[in-house]
Amino acid sequence: MGNVVKKLFFAITGLSLVIIVSSCSITRKHKTAVKVLTTDYCDQKLQDEQQPSYHSADSLSMVATLLAGTLSEEEIKLANALGILNLLREQFTLKQKKVNTERINYLSLETQNRIIYATGIVDGLAATIHCESERCGRLSDYLDGISKKRINKLTIGAILGGTISGLAPLIVKNQGTQNALVIAGSAISAGLGILALTNAGKTVEFTYDKNFLADVWYNPNSSTVYPKFVWLMLKAPGSGSLDPQTSVAAGLRKRWLMLEFNNSLDDHLKELLFGDARFFKEDELLTRQVLLNQLSTEIRLLNNYLIKFSQKLKAYQ
Repeated sequence: MGNVVKKLFFAITGLSLVIIVSSCSITRKHKTAVKVLTTDYCDQKLQDEQQPSYHSADSLSMVATLLAGTLSEEEIKLANALGILNLLREQFTLKQKKVNTERINYLSLETQNRIIYATGIVDGLAATIHCESERCGRLSDYLDGISKKRINKLTIGAILGGTISGLAPLIVKNQGTQNALVIAGSAISAGLGILALTNAGKTVEFTYDKNFLADVWYNPNSSTVYPKFVWLMLKAPGSGSLDPQTSVAAGLRKRWLMLEFNNSLDDHLKELLFGDARFFKEDELLTRQVLLNQLSTEIRLLNNYLIKFSQKLKAYQ
């Protein structure tokens, strides 16, 4: 009977060790795959070739005075950022003089073409941000799958360790041997249980070339992440899709603070989402995904504003 017990003990212990090694192998494979998932393949280097019509505040003020009553102050700023304000100024002047209809038609067509180009930039930006969101979700799902597989294997190992403790009193008569087997089984069970628990706080480095969330949160006067006309639209008063009294950027920040952070955001998560920190846990990746989804939707809705602006100019032209 002693040989049987020894064989049983070594078989269960060996199986437990195989499970430990297997769980570590999962972690090594995880590290290899993570390098692919964390590489920023979403940034398409969008080229915003449209330059503002006027850089001088005096020139802009003069054109604003000329077009007052036709366009609002925010529409004049947007037209300048789109690079069409000089075209609108020439159109207005020619129409006032009632001359050169052919030139007016050309200017009208060029204006509409540049707005169409701008809508393409907005669509591309929204797609890039949505890609970032999907990347967060894919990595989060992957980590979740790895975690579940590892925990399942460790749980089985812990059960086997408990089996050693349970079988010892039934099979072994010698008290000393019983105690040794119970201690060994309990140690295996406890050790595997601890390994399962330590997996819960695992972090992964998640890299990205541009942090689209940061400027929305900190609301700078100018942005190095967004095209100039897009940032102008995001900051324009009264442009919020859900709150018509505020801007898109301010409305997003307000909703994030209230709904996602319950009006309380700790420094660690703040730096993680809106700063340079790049080591994320699974739940932090999911939070980033939620914010990116909301931002992508708001960016895409900017095209509605561009379409309305285009229609207004067509009526004027």
